[in-house]
Amino acid sequence: MQNRIGLLEPEVDISKIKPLNAEVLVKVKKAAKKTSGGIILDIGNSLEYTDNARRICEIVAMGEFAFSEHKTKPQLNDTALISRYIGELVQEDEDYLWKLVKDYEFLALYK
Repeated sequence: MQNRIGLLEPEVDISKIKPLNAEVLVKVKKAAKKTSGGIILDIGNSLEYTDNARRICEIVAMGEFAFSEHKTKPQLNDTALISRYIGELVQEDEDYLWKLVKDYEFLALYK
């Protein structure tokens, strides 16, 4: 994988990242390009599919003050809905993107 500015080295242990203040570390699953049976999907220009897939994330870690002003506080491993183009990309691999997102940028919990 090509290293880009702003990304951590691939061997960095993502579990050692501890968000500060109201930041939240999320794991976003990339859009599938192949089914579990091995069929390759041609999602080429299907932006609706890829954009929707990138909006659902799993909460991996939270800063001390994350969601402190909200009535409903998500828990670790909760699934949430975020805006498409927000957050700071921390690391990326074949299946997931890890992003740091501010708590006020979450749209909803996804049950």
